[in-house]
Amino acid sequence: MKKEVFLAVLVGFGLGLVITFGIWTANKNLKPSSPSAAQTISPSPAVPTPAQNQATSAIPLIITTPDQDEMLVNSNQLTLSGKTQPGSTVSVIHETGQQILVADSAGIFSLDLTLEGGYNRISVRAFDTNGNFAAKDLLITYSSTKI
Repeated sequence: MKKEVFLAVLVGFGLGLVITFGIWTANKNLKPSSPSAAQTISPSPAVPTPAQNQATSAIPLIITTPDQDEMLVNSNQLTLSGKTQPGSTVSVIHETGQQILVADSAGIFSLDLTLEGGYNRISVRAFDTNGNFAAKDLLITYSSTKI
């Protein structure tokens, strides 16, 4: 009887050590590295964010429809239109996909989007042939609920 109890305690102690080591290792790997470790890594060149590029864009980008950001609509179909530099490539990324089109000779572009229920983030980017670009982000909420 004493051998079985001793063996059970020993096995329990061993399992406890293994579990404790596993939790300690997981916590160690989830914590951010120390500041001294971050200083030894050579910094990569800064990549500008879209918000930075929006303020310093070299080409115009005006969204005419929808006429405001954070708009509430009651139809799942939305026409997105705007104006940019003539011949620019326009990329539209939305909740249900991505579409790429080219602005006409007057710089006007238009496309139809299908919205999902709730919030719909729409990112519009316009690029010219010289590599300049402009960016606009919209948040459109689609709800069929009567208010």
